[in-house]
Amino acid sequence: MRKFTRCSLIFILVFGFVWFAQLRQIPDSIVRPSHESKNRFNDSTNCGSKVVSFFDGARARVCSFLTAGNDGIWERASKSWEPSTFRIFASFIDDATTVIDFGAWIGVTPIYAATRAKRVIALEPDFVAYQILLKNAELNPSLPISVFHSCVSSREESASMRGYAQPGDSASMTNVLSNNGVLLDANTDSVQCRAASKLFQDFGVPQNSKVFIKIDTEGFEQVVVPALHTLLQTLTVRPTLFISMHIGHRHPTEVERKAFVDTLALYHSLFVVEFNVYGQRDEHSNIKRLESPPHPEELCTYCDYVATDDEDASNLILTT
Repeated sequence: MRKFTRCSLIFILVFGFVWFAQLRQIPDSIVRPSHESKNRFNDSTNCGSKVVSFFDGARARVCSFLTAGNDGIWERASKSWEPSTFRIFASFIDDATTVIDFGAWIGVTPIYAATRAKRVIALEPDFVAYQILLKNAELNPSLPISVFHSCVSSREESASMRGYAQPGDSASMTNVLSNNGVLLDANTDSVQCRAASKLFQDFGVPQNSKVFIKIDTEGFEQVVVPALHTLLQTLTVRPTLFISMHIGHRHPTEVERKAFVDTLALYHSLFVVEFNVYGQRDEHSNIKRLESPPHPEELCTYCDYVATDDEDASNLILTT
């Protein structure tokens, strides 16, 4: 009995040593839980919390592990990601500005905006992206940012999310639901959309205050921008609109195109940010002033439009 016990103990020790040696050779991606697993997501100490610096020296803390499949996005955001976007934000946003971000994604633009603005209201309909956005906002309690799982439309209604890749990807877009709640295009979870005409009222934004609205809704801008028309007509100080165009994602009707251009025509100054041949913003993206609103049939497929009455900031984006 004593001999058997001694042999068993030796066997267990040898087996344990071999097993441990093999375990050390297994790649970290297999041994360790995914960065976006439930445990890591709920624990900010394990989300890769780090401080990032933006191009102008502004700093914020973010979860570097939670990127919705866009690894390294925060490193790129601090160096070379969409330089024209940051240039426009820096030109139009100051400590008197309220920023409303439609399509805030995981927080790159609203977190940066919050380092400059009086107040930031960030809306994101994709629930996976919203959760990451919320976590990044929570890591920055001193920044004036509020986060909402919501979309914006021409009226209060339900919508669903449709994505081209994984949930939370920056290319996800909304599909409007019919009045009886039946999904028109896909069968996914729904999100409640706010009426664009009531945004100031919903969020307690004073009329005729300085407001900057970023609209990046992956094709739904053809609905959202015209939906703002009624609100814009009631204001003597109109918000600056920064609109990302994705006609390639969703082809607008002739009526939608005309309504979109009619809304742009309310403004004194219009600019276009030209994308590269891959439909992306890069260091070569030019910001050009438009002499008049584009023809409805000549709206760019992928570009940014800036509509503003702020002449001082308009001159700044052309000189910086």
